[in-house]
Amino acid sequence: MPISGEMLLRSVALALAGLASTAAAASGATVTLTSSGGWHAPSSWDAGAIPTAADDVVVPAGRDLSLTADAVARSLTISGVGTVVDLAGHALAIGPGASRLTSLDARGGGTLTVEGPLAIAGSIAVGATTTLRTAGATTWSAGSVTLGGPWQNAGSLAITGVALSTAVQPGGRLQNLAGGTIDRHTGSGAVTITAPFADDNAAGPAPSLSVRSGSLSLAGGTVQPLASHVRVEMGGVLRIAGATPPALAPGAVVDGPGAVELSGAGVLAVPAGATLRVGTLAFAGGTLDLAEDVTATRITSTTGTRRGAGRLSVGTGLSDATNLVLAGGVTTVAGPLALDGVLTLGAAALLRLDGATTWSAGNLALAGAVENAGTLAVTCGSCTAPAAGGTLLNLPGATLERRLGVGVASLGLPVVTAGRLAVSTGTLNLPGGVEQTGGTTTVASGATLGGGLTLTGGALTGAGTLSGAVANVAGTVDPTGTLRVAGYVQGASGTLHVDVAWPANDRLTVAGAAALDGALDVATALRPPAGTVLTVLSRLSGDGFFASVAGTAMADGSTYAPALGADGVRLEVIPPPPAPPAPTGGDTGSTGGSTGSTGSTGSTGGTGGAAGSGAATGTPAPADGTATTGGAITGTGGAGPTAAPRLRAGTGAIVRVRLRARRVTVTLRCGRRTTGCRRWLLVRDVRGRRLSRTRVTLRAGATRVVVVRLATAPGRVRVRLA
Repeated sequence: MPISGEMLLRSVALALAGLASTAAAASGATVTLTSSGGWHAPSSWDAGAIPTAADDVVVPAGRDLSLTADAVARSLTISGVGTVVDLAGHALAIGPGASRLTSLDARGGGTLTVEGPLAIAGSIAVGATTTLRTAGATTWSAGSVTLGGPWQNAGSLAITGVALSTAVQPGGRLQNLAGGTIDRHTGSGAVTITAPFADDNAAGPAPSLSVRSGSLSLAGGTVQPLASHVRVEMGGVLRIAGATPPALAPGAVVDGPGAVELSGAGVLAVPAGATLRVGTLAFAGGTLDLAEDVTATRITSTTGTRRGAGRLSVGTGLSDATNLVLAGGVTTVAGPLALDGVLTLGAAALLRLDGATTWSAGNLALAGAVENAGTLAVTCGSCTAPAAGGTLLNLPGATLERRLGVGVASLGLPVVTAGRLAVSTGTLNLPGGVEQTGGTTTVASGATLGGGLTLTGGALTGAGTLSGAVANVAGTVDPTGTLRVAGYVQGASGTLHVDVAWPANDRLTVAGAAALDGALDVATALRPPAGTVLTVLSRLSGDGFFASVAGTAMADGSTYAPALGADGVRLEVIPPPPAPPAPTGGDTGSTGGSTGSTGSTGSTGGTGGAAGSGAATGTPAPADGTATTGGAITGTGGAGPTAAPRLRAGTGAIVRVRLRARRVTVTLRCGRRTTGCRRWLLVRDVRGRRLSRTRVTLRAGATRVVVVRLATAPGRVRVRLA
């Protein structure tokens, strides 16, 4: 058949187009879509040929594409807004060239794969049953991503934008394939992933998901629990939010100095075998559910819940627990903690405070146990912690102090303290009572401690007020001025200590009844004048007296004579006895006498002297040849040599006797020029019947007060040394 001129021209044109296409394939070219249409229509491209794997494809704004078969290109650049690429179930494979998408609406099923670098700088959408697969270095710097199908990352995805988000449609998800990494960095804003997230990587030394700056929110939860390594660097925030938050699998690791924030309805469940170890745990409405122990340098809270049996260990960072619910488990805080809102502690929870905790505002609901091993300062003006079944344990070395605030702070739970409990200002009301097993409780002048106090150890001191009763079982009450209490009971092992620095002395003032036993201990810094009467305990009513009194002898020989009156306990200052006359020719014979009008015969004089003699009159009588109240002693010694006499055991002297009901208080003194006195103190009634027999021992020159309790209350007694 002859060939016409027109057919010849067309054949030549096709041949030239084929040559051009072959040349483009060989060397690579930039191929631009000139009109919307099919990828496989040569007329759609400025080169008049279908792009090859060596071509860089450019799709300008306002142009759409559709595939009728699988297609390839070296790179893909799509500009404008709303560019549709209908894959129609086919595969579009983009090679190692640098691609850029500012607009993409991939639909129709099929797969768009980008092997090389990809910059996402606009809004893209992946339709249902359609897959976007990135295998190179992808950077998402602007725009939003709507996922109706999966976005699969097999390379490195860097999220650098300021405010980015994903929308989700049924079937959409962001999937980090094995070997892939996702890194949120550079940008300071928030990135929100509302599509479900899946990470196919297992935890290893290198993280597969990193947050280095800004925040990354996994608001769409996870397709399956994460078993990978998630790293949150300083300045980064991993936000757990949404109704279906992500879950961790055993073996998963979330660590780093950055923050994990629990927001909204978000719940982060940490199963046994998982690791959560971060700089900050931030509660912003979410929940932390622990089946494993976790650590954080600090916690912050606007509102939130911690539950589960795992231990939460908070380090030395500055923490706050505003509106936080600790529903269970053990929570320890090593650093400073601010309580300035509502803190709720469940019955199954334990909160241990090892650092400096400040309760400055808000109320506490404490049904569980609080252990304070650091410093708990109550500075609020008016705040309460009603009784809810919990307890507060102030451990040895710890401090619980009410300071700065001038109002009433109330802790309704029982308090057990072995450390330092101090009320420096205002009022600390402890209606659940205080049991003190050690340490000190100090109530400063002008301050008030409310509630009862039981001392089984340690000391109560200060010059303030206790509005409850004090039971001193085996501790020490040591006022530093006038200490006021509502009631007072001192047991056999309790001690009341008072200091005297004339003209001042410590005093315990009891507004009600005082029952006394145990010991009274007196320490004198400045001696009062003779005849001074000091009140060391005042009361409205009560019974009993101290079983022993220590510190009654002063350096100059003066003594305190304790006395119990209807309104309290007094100490009368007794002057020292006059010095005995110098001996003549030998030492003076000692003279003893019994109580009554007739003294006993004196004992034999010292070496070189004759026997002495003497008589005692009045009550009581002396027993060592020295003058005493109520009687006079005369004694004569025989002649002898002038050599110094040899000291011998003294007989002792009764200085003072007081009878109050069934209690006899006897003041004894042993002579200075003796080796000591060891005698029996006998108490008889006026008929001579013995009521008491007590062994007493005194050092030379010592004075001692002995309190004798009688079975009955005689009207008069006779007291003598034997």
